[in-house]
Amino acid sequence: MKPVKIIKDAGHILFPALEQTIIAVVLVDEKNRIVFFNPAAEKLWQFSREEVVGQDMKILLPPSLQYNHKVWIQRHREGAESRVVGMNRELQLERSDGKKVWAVFSLSKVDVNGRIYYMAMARDVSDEVAAREQNRLLLLAVNHTVHPIIVLDIQHHILQVNKAFTTLTGLSVPDIVGKKAMALLPVQKKYKNISDRFTRLLKQNDWFQEDIPVSCADGAVMWFSAQIDPVSDGDGKLRNQVLALTDITREREIREYEKDILAILISSLSMMETGDAICRRIESLIHGCTALLYFYSGEQLLLWGESSSSGGHNGPQGIQGKKRKTWTLRSYNNQLMGKLVLNFSDDTQADLYTARIADISAHLCVLALEQEEKRQQIERLIQTDALTGLPNRSSLNHYIDRLFESTSVSQLSTFSFCIDNFSEINDSMGYAVADQLLLLMVIRLQSVLEPGYFLSRTEGIQFILVVPECDIILSSKIAQDLEKIAEKPVVLGGNTFSITFSIGISHYPECSRDELLSGAKMAMEHVRATGGNRWQFFNHETDRMVRERILMKRALKEAIEGNELRLEYQPQICADDNTVYGFEALARWHSPSYGEVPPYKFITMAEETGDIKALGEWVIREACRQMAEWKLSGVRIHSVSVNLSALNFRCPYLPSVIAGLLKEYHLPGNMLTIEITESAMLEFDSGILKRIQEIRDLDVGLSIDDFGTGYSSLSRLTGLPVTELKIDKSFIDRFQYDEKVAVLVKAITGIGRSMGMSVVAEGVETKDQLELLKKIGTSEIVIQGYYFSRPLPADMVPDWLTLYAENEF
Repeated sequence: MKPVKIIKDAGHILFPALEQTIIAVVLVDEKNRIVFFNPAAEKLWQFSREEVVGQDMKILLPPSLQYNHKVWIQRHREGAESRVVGMNRELQLERSDGKKVWAVFSLSKVDVNGRIYYMAMARDVSDEVAAREQNRLLLLAVNHTVHPIIVLDIQHHILQVNKAFTTLTGLSVPDIVGKKAMALLPVQKKYKNISDRFTRLLKQNDWFQEDIPVSCADGAVMWFSAQIDPVSDGDGKLRNQVLALTDITREREIREYEKDILAILISSLSMMETGDAICRRIESLIHGCTALLYFYSGEQLLLWGESSSSGGHNGPQGIQGKKRKTWTLRSYNNQLMGKLVLNFSDDTQADLYTARIADISAHLCVLALEQEEKRQQIERLIQTDALTGLPNRSSLNHYIDRLFESTSVSQLSTFSFCIDNFSEINDSMGYAVADQLLLLMVIRLQSVLEPGYFLSRTEGIQFILVVPECDIILSSKIAQDLEKIAEKPVVLGGNTFSITFSIGISHYPECSRDELLSGAKMAMEHVRATGGNRWQFFNHETDRMVRERILMKRALKEAIEGNELRLEYQPQICADDNTVYGFEALARWHSPSYGEVPPYKFITMAEETGDIKALGEWVIREACRQMAEWKLSGVRIHSVSVNLSALNFRCPYLPSVIAGLLKEYHLPGNMLTIEITESAMLEFDSGILKRIQEIRDLDVGLSIDDFGTGYSSLSRLTGLPVTELKIDKSFIDRFQYDEKVAVLVKAITGIGRSMGMSVVAEGVETKDQLELLKKIGTSEIVIQGYYFSRPLPADMVPDWLTLYAENEF
């Protein structure tokens, strides 16, 4: 085909093509008249062809361009260069109905035989412009939000961050764009687990939320709650990930602060150490601030806590030249307890964060003060005799220890005395009258004893009087004074009682420090055995009694070696549902020479002779053997507890002995519980504590026997892996009649329950005692005593269990 023919064919094709294109096409002649207007143009401007052909082109232009357009066209026709021809630009057009649309517009100059035409081509881009504007506004909002935003590609490279991120972290856009998101996290070892988890979560390409640390430009670490959202295209293919961050640095600091202070409250720190620790922790959070704590003792405000920089001597009025703010510490019932004072340097602002720290601190300080009050109350209850208010044995031992440690004692007398025939009064008149008698005698004693004398009630009807710097002559006079105190008849409930004392006296230095209490008691017991109503120094006669004890100790050694001892088992019952909790194994000794020897007597002798180790191992072995026998015969026993002396725990291989017996008899550790008295806990050193933990690691239980009668502290208790507390029988005997004892029983139960321990009440003999235990809120307690059963020989336990199951209380 010839070129001329091709051009002629193209001319025939051109106008049909312009008619059918989706681009709006408008052709304007040399007089600016519209000579061509295709269907796409009709759709864009909403004019019909008939309405515009032959009209001036200005009807298609927005009013703002109509005048200038005529000038531009005329200049261009006259030969001036146009900046518009050949370029694309966006214009906002106005349709025939007045509606405005956006179009991309291009203008072409056409020269036909010297006649200048213009061809305009336009396309509706309203949706694109709207989308672009929406994106602009969205980016504007993102860049001005207070929450940091990070955009990642599918390989987790950082594509963009907003202004909030750079402002908070100090990192610039060039510093981080292109890097992996994981590079934002600190590299220190302590953050490795968090970094590894964050990396795994990113690779899942799914939504997640996680707390992460971020390294700032200055090296500090900020914490953010990070929420990752995947962004997919129309086909569901992942295109990006958007990481939205919320600054939780201060929230995390507050949580850590609360956790640290609560840890301080349950630690073994003293009250003053606790106050100092709280002040130091406050100052670590609020820079440029010094903290002071005060507590009320009566109406006096005393310094409680300060840091090394606080200078507590400045008082609650604050430090001169510094801004000060005070928070009052009040209990839940609005009791004034103390003050928290914060002193700020001139460049430190007391903002909302500071106020929040202070409010939390005030609340935690109130908890600390209330805890200290309760601790002191419990300590007072534990260290005093519940009935008389006199110091108990623990306080007595502590007093004598302090006396010998703090002063040079040249001589000292100890008086051990008791009311003669008191058991007859108790049996005939009852506990209430007997208790009144004891209280009356205490009042008489306190009214005549000199200041500096130490009077205590150690057990039942026994009192101990310690008099420092007391010679033999003064000792005799004091003994006579005691007799005179008892001479005056006592009238109670219409009954008259004649009271006498049995008094034993030991004198230091004739008696050693360790013999003072035992010597006085031996002399007292000898007086009682010979009729009472007199006093006697520890002498050769009591020494004869000691020699008799030596013979008995020898017999005990032979009994242990000859397997002459036996175990009896006393049931322990859960108070809430009457199920059998377990049994306590109690050692018994019937001697051919001395008859039935009380446990307290032969156990004490075993401790004195060193046979306690062999006795303890025999008790554990026999208990394990018996449990295995019951298990083999189908008798279900939950657990058996055995008593060990503190001396048993000094044996370095005690844990291996227990482990070996459990293995030998195929028993799980939780079937065995080891009991030790509270007072024995005072003798524990780090080696013993380690052995106790090794025993506990065998899943063997640890029970504190006679809890409340010793001199242990609550902090000591928290340091032991204890699983059970046993309330001493002396409390159970009295708590029906003495509100203080009832409070103590309830407190002990509460302590055990709050620390996840079982609580066993020993010596429950009556239904009234059981019901009262439940009434004061201790229904979860375990009951042991004659109310349910006396200690049973091993061969009677299966029958007792069967009978108990058939006739459950």
